Amino acid sequence: MRRATWLSVAIAVVGIRSARAELIGSFGGGAGSYARFPHGFFIGADTGWAHLIGDITPVARATTSDDRDAWCFGVRGGYQLLSGLAIQLRYDRLGVSSPDGSGSLSFATAGLRYSFPMIVMPFVEALVGSAFHDGDASLSGGLGIGLAMFVSRHASVDLTGRDWLVDIDGIHHVPTLTIGFTAGFGG
Repeated sequence: MRRATWLSVAIAVVGIRSARAELIGSFGGGAGSYARFPHGFFIGADTGWAHLIGDITPVARATTSDDRDAWCFGVRGGYQLLSGLAIQLRYDRLGVSSPDGSGSLSFATAGLRYSFPMIVMPFVEALVGSAFHDGDASLSGGLGIGLAMFVSRHASVDLTGRDWLVDIDGIHHVPTLTIGFTAGFGG
């Protein structure tokens, strides 16, 4: 009798130690948080609004239109790891005038994005690359936060806020608010 009691306690302890915390009702069938992340290659596109913060040089103000608010769009592609970390390449056309008046701003960046395992998945991202304006290139980067809501196992709608930083006659901020669609190709 005593052996059976100790055996029952040992099985219960081993069972408790091997139990994992799982999100109930999570996307992916409830097989743990890692099962809910689609992984593999992905592509995406987004569109929204951009606003230039900072002074435009007096020469630029006199010779070009002052487009501080504009429609923007972007495309991205990359690889999503099973852990929720994604490696991505982006191209964004912000449409706002560059601070020196040399044309509208475009960004080509590489970065990382991490998604948190929830039903509506919040994410953070960091990007670094080049800003292009009328044939010139400048150092740029961006930080973003957002929410991704999956409409199927491999398709999501993303709402993202980003702050792009560009070094043209000093550091300037270009915050954007976008909505987009991402399609994945993998497990």
